[in-house]
Amino acid sequence: MRACPLHTNPAKNNTGLAFRESLAAVIRSRMILARIVGTVVATRKDERLHGRKLLVARPVSVDGQYEKGHVIAVDTVGAGETETVLIVQGSSARMAFGCKDCPIDAAVVGIVDTVEVNRNKS
Repeated sequence: MRACPLHTNPAKNNTGLAFRESLAAVIRSRMILARIVGTVVATRKDERLHGRKLLVARPVSVDGQYEKGHVIAVDTVGAGETETVLIVQGSSARMAFGCKDCPIDAAVVGIVDTVEVNRNKS
């Protein structure tokens, strides 16, 4: 029987470590539903961030209830305070419009009009 790469000793099996790292990257790259709660002003920053709006967003559930934590994200869609947005992180953020060579880890890529969840299906 072959061992699961998630539970192998990384010192003995580099393939298992690579698999776990790629799995972690996939988990981290999910879209985040969030509400804009503020902005960040940084007068000194990487030159590739000049002219970019930095937003403070707080994750929300599909019901609109605030969840733990905050995310600082580059705005690529013109979002404003109190709007519900979609945020991507990691390499997905750097793929957002105009962010290819920017040192960012999160980007606002959509403004949400409505969220609809069908509670009758399991």
